[in-house]
Amino acid sequence: MLDSTFLKGSIQIHKLVTTIKSNVLMLKDIIVTKNLFLFLVKFV
Repeated sequence: MLDSTFLKGSIQIHKLVTTIKSNVLMLKDIIVTKNLFLFLVKFV
């Protein structure tokens, strides 16, 4: 019983970590794209 609860918990944590990681990557992409856009606008 305890083992299955622990397993479920670690699966939840793993899902959470994966979600956070993908969100961070998405944020990085958005920031980089925005910075590139601003950089280009300055020179045009």
